[in-house]
Amino acid sequence: MIAALALVLAQAAAPAADPTRPDLTVDQLVDEAVRWLVENQNRDGSWGSHHSPRPIEVPASVPGSQEAFRVATTALCVSALQECPRAGDAGAVAVERATDFLLAHWNDRWYFPAFNLADSAITVGAVLLIADELIRVRRSE
Repeated sequence: MIAALALVLAQAAAPAADPTRPDLTVDQLVDEAVRWLVENQNRDGSWGSHHSPRPIEVPASVPGSQEAFRVATTALCVSALQECPRAGDAGAVAVERATDFLLAHWNDRWYFPAFNLADSAITVGAVLLIADELIRVRRSE
């Protein structure tokens, strides 16, 4: 306990690295972010991967969850690039490729019951509760 407290105090006393880039303007930082997104887009138009130097970053034991993670990451990147006034032609091309990826993965494999059995069970249970209540109300009339 004392060692942990000493470690925390030592880290608090150490000068923190400045996470900002004072040498760059906001526009330059945005351009750098757009460039990074364009350069790191996967060949199939998506972003994201289950490959990581720290595998615990994407813990997903549910079947299909890695692909769902990639679809969600891609949707977020599309949103960011679409809303960025500095995305330019490269950003527009990346959005087009990502949109093709999302459309290709929306209806063929990613529908609600296939993603999560628990969600399906909850939905079936909710429908049965509603049906039971409707039957009870009709019988009481």
